[in-house]
Amino acid sequence: MAEVEHLEALLRQGRREEALAAARQHLATAAAAEKAALCYFLGACLLAQQDEAAWAEGEAYLEQAKALYLQLGQTEQAALALAEQARRALHSGSAAALQAALKTLDLAQALQGEATGKAAARIAHYRAVSYDQLGDKARAFEYFMRAYELAQDEAEAARILDDLGLYYASIGKRRLARSCLRQAMAKKVAVGDQQGQARTAGRLGRLLLEAGDMAAAVTALEQALELAEAVDDAYELAWDYCSLARAYMGMQAYARAAACLERGLALATRHGFATHIAAAHIGRAELLLCQGDATAALAVLRQHAIPELRARQQPRELAAAYHLEGRILARLGQHHEAVSALREAILLYHQHLCPCEQATVTLTLARLYIAMRCPEEAKAAVRAVVEMAETLGHTQLVREADELLEQLDPKEAVQRAFRRLTGQEAGGQTFLLGGQREELTVLASDIVGFTAYAMLQDLQAVTQTLNDYFALMTEVIRRHHGYVDKYAGDGLLAIFRPLPGAAHHAHRAVQAAMAMLDRLHDLNRERAILGQEALRIRIGISSGEAILGNIGCYGKMDYTAVGPPVILASRLEEYAAANTICISEETHALLGGHFHVVPLPSFTPKGFPTPQRVWQVLGNRPLLKYPVAFMPRDAAASLPPGAIALKVPLPALEGAPVLTFAAREATASVAAQVYANPDRIRHYAESAGKQVHLLMPQQPDFDTVVAAYLVQEILEAGTLPRGAKALVDYAGHVLADTLPPPAAWWNTPYGVVLGIWGRNARYCAEHGLGPEQQDLYSLQRLFYFLQYLLGRLVAGVDLLRPEANPPLFADGFPFRPPFERERAFVKRDYEAYQHDLTYATVFNLPPATGPSATAVAVEAPTSTLFAFWGPPRHRPHGERVCPGACLYGRPLLPDRTAAAAPKACRLVPGPGAGRAVPMVPGGPGAAGWPPLANTSAARGGQSGARSRQHPSLPRGTHRGAARSRLLGSLTLPAGSRLVGIAQQAC
Repeated sequence: MAEVEHLEALLRQGRREEALAAARQHLATAAAAEKAALCYFLGACLLAQQDEAAWAEGEAYLEQAKALYLQLGQTEQAALALAEQARRALHSGSAAALQAALKTLDLAQALQGEATGKAAARIAHYRAVSYDQLGDKARAFEYFMRAYELAQDEAEAARILDDLGLYYASIGKRRLARSCLRQAMAKKVAVGDQQGQARTAGRLGRLLLEAGDMAAAVTALEQALELAEAVDDAYELAWDYCSLARAYMGMQAYARAAACLERGLALATRHGFATHIAAAHIGRAELLLCQGDATAALAVLRQHAIPELRARQQPRELAAAYHLEGRILARLGQHHEAVSALREAILLYHQHLCPCEQATVTLTLARLYIAMRCPEEAKAAVRAVVEMAETLGHTQLVREADELLEQLDPKEAVQRAFRRLTGQEAGGQTFLLGGQREELTVLASDIVGFTAYAMLQDLQAVTQTLNDYFALMTEVIRRHHGYVDKYAGDGLLAIFRPLPGAAHHAHRAVQAAMAMLDRLHDLNRERAILGQEALRIRIGISSGEAILGNIGCYGKMDYTAVGPPVILASRLEEYAAANTICISEETHALLGGHFHVVPLPSFTPKGFPTPQRVWQVLGNRPLLKYPVAFMPRDAAASLPPGAIALKVPLPALEGAPVLTFAAREATASVAAQVYANPDRIRHYAESAGKQVHLLMPQQPDFDTVVAAYLVQEILEAGTLPRGAKALVDYAGHVLADTLPPPAAWWNTPYGVVLGIWGRNARYCAEHGLGPEQQDLYSLQRLFYFLQYLLGRLVAGVDLLRPEANPPLFADGFPFRPPFERERAFVKRDYEAYQHDLTYATVFNLPPATGPSATAVAVEAPTSTLFAFWGPPRHRPHGERVCPGACLYGRPLLPDRTAAAAPKACRLVPGPGAGRAVPMVPGGPGAAGWPPLANTSAARGGQSGARSRQHPSLPRGTHRGAARSRLLGSLTLPAGSRLVGIAQQAC
């Protein structure tokens, strides 16, 4: 509308009051559509101010705008109004407010009309800022990228770039932050947004100030002051004066710094900008310290700045105040108080994920420890700084930390320098010429067309591009247990050796190559925002025997690999197309079908006498080859032909054109039925053609998963896999709960199954994924594991007597993806489970609560397995523990099964307890849950409550009974949480 466009033009020129007055005047006589637009304008404009009264008025206008837009059927505009309401939380920065903002944005997303509209971009932008302030940097980056890709005009893109610059600055990427802010400034100049220019100029000046470029910071901040004065932006003026004072202090222009602080403090006081008032007082304290009056500086800081920041709950600014307080106390010789202040600052920066600031304060702490003659504490602090600074790529911090480390421990400083140059530790390295034969895999990559790119770009920009690229790729290679042998121009050569407890070197190399392409995609998204050309790479991989050792002379040697695999990997890299992975025949033979590869035309590499077969890697081979649906128990729908139903007792299946394998009783094995009827499955699939899909119950038990795997193998290969009979027998023992008690539980197959289930439950809950996605994730991972397990069965492993076998994940066993990732997870979760079991209290409940019920209480449970998926253990009386309730925070599977929980398992928490979360009871034969471990018989339980030694109290001290649950006369020890109920009737 013309009137709203005129008002927005006034706002961009900094004539806010005039625009607000005009909008209020037109509001009284406007029609419905124009009135909604005016309310939206007023609300957004008022929420942009730093005034709580204006915020309240702005929210009221936005609520009115949303209601009007909904009446007009303009849902996208209503979503925009709702998204703007979340903006107030972004100003406050408190965790509770930011979580509330995310919920508001969820509601806005439900209203938005199109996934590519203006509302979608605004919602993604505000989500990114919220996650950034909450410290979830990975999710923040993803939403920033999405918001920028969805932005429909230059003004919206400029706002996103502004906040993206702050994001990059918060993780120490100052060069990218400067680039974002400069692009934002250019876009704001193009659209005539003078007020936006003032704010961007101020942010750029503060970024230069943090980088230590005082002269450039003064220039940028003086420009920001001119722009802010032109548009009468008091908030930005006060902030810029305080920042300019710090820059003048860095240049030792103390008189100018004092004048700027006085102006900034006067403006902040006049308008009630509490954060700026505190910043001005911090500046005054810093100025007094620079002038040598540490006592007065400390008084200003403690009387004015710190109390104000505490009251306003500004953690980052408070951390800066504590950092200055620590420096002042160190100057005054109060070393112990200084250490406490600096630790407070480090903790605050750590909690709010500010690694650059955290490293800076830690460096100050290291210098203080040196002054206190505490060398071990100083070395620990310096090591922490080096790790953080190297991760950030912060050259100045690395240099300062290296200087301190060389002073404290010259030998360690040399070792670190050696590792940076070679990628290896100096300790196990021989410095003699020669080497040894070894089977390994070599990965070679380079950037396509980089020579032409380098000829056209500034050399500094080319160097920075290579550093960014190599930093990402090296981190990927290290994560897959390889090491970078050398960088050659834009090329990279990496070596993957056999490692105990890790996957096969060929598997790790191919996984690393695919991860390199994924990271390159992320890097190119960043480069697109910065207006830079996308990078493309080629990757070649070859395996075989090579000489690994020191090559050269005693004047200069390199630790490298020499042999046909190195040469062939380089030739394959030259043969590959852009953004593709080519592997040799030798590497392909070692992959074992775990990757999707296609053959390419053979070629004769330079120096090779015969043609070489080449394969291109397209990705991981998916094991879910047919569609899968998970059906709830009460579902009733008309099912299309082609469905194979496994243990889905639905009324809708009666007479339906589906192939069913149902459980006639709780202990009936569906896997055994599938194993006995492969012809039936094949004939049904032939009649259904390409329409075959699997139906499974929600939360399928182990028996059903094995059945699904066998069905897919029959459909894919036409026959049952080798070892299937032993696997079916094992599933029957799991279903009947007749497995023997293992000596080391996490090494057993069913223990790994529970670990996979537990991790996926936790992962999906943390990422807000629904039940269907969780079950699909679990099924995919379990199919990988079953494939791995069949290989062991074919080799003659006896699953029913695990003590007679080598450990399932022995340290020397050659893993294949993705099981090396399961190993550490399962072991860690099992150790947490065992810890919980040590402090478990078991109760026999009165008969009124149900048949033969047993309750299990744990003090501060840590294990997902204990609360939800606990392993089977020896139960002489046949009892099973079911996850009847969970009282220690949010459930991992929210709202999935509340309706199915029996009344006997519902709990009413006492004062101070968490809320009761009913969960499905029952073992695999009932609702498909693996049994939760612990019974009164297994743990030596006794009737009534009993107290156990608490880990945090001195030996011999017990906590008394503190509160009751309405579950018969059950009383728990103080600090305990009820995690499960056992019933023989499950």
